[in-house]
Amino acid sequence: MQKQRSGSWKKVLPVSDGIRTTLLLVFFICTYASVYSQHKDNFDWRILDRAASHRTERKTRFFKFISKWNNPVCLAMPASLFIAGAIRNDTYMKKSSLYVTESVFLSQLVNVGLKKLFNRKRPCQFDIHFNAVYCPKNESFPSGHTAEGFSMATSMSLAYPKWYVIAPTYAWASLVGYSRVYLGVHYPSDVITGAIVSSGVTYGLWKANKSLRKF
Repeated sequence: MQKQRSGSWKKVLPVSDGIRTTLLLVFFICTYASVYSQHKDNFDWRILDRAASHRTERKTRFFKFISKWNNPVCLAMPASLFIAGAIRNDTYMKKSSLYVTESVFLSQLVNVGLKKLFNRKRPCQFDIHFNAVYCPKNESFPSGHTAEGFSMATSMSLAYPKWYVIAPTYAWASLVGYSRVYLGVHYPSDVITGAIVSSGVTYGLWKANKSLRKF
């Protein structure tokens, strides 16, 4: 009886080598962020300074646009899937819409928890002389915009593993991530962690859905 219970839990909460590796990467990056985040000579600050020194008016407008439209784009994806699924009476599309929505929501929930846990200051909050395009007031680590973008890209790619889905969604997520560094509102390690955490959460949710036979 005990073995059956154990087996059922493994089906509901599947653990793979990929998830273990993701957790290990997150642990090391979180350790780095908490211990070395405010050292001005680390790679975070070097990349931030380089990005700031190469800003132009045109590029700044472009990356502000990317950041601003990330949320609408990430919400439009599952909404479009659901509408198309309703029109075609396609159950898989409607289930995929729900999965993408769940993934974005759950990754953002985890992201907010990590922000509160580490309470890392934004670059512009730590150094008032740093030239950020603008300065948000909430915590920096990890990047919420990046987490949302990569959660959308990963969930869409798992649901529809075609190049014409994978390429544009991950291109968008990568642009969003870079925009946060370019604008000076996030450290590169914020962006990297946001991408890894959200992708890991999204993949874990996919495996759970598969185990529960929702797909």
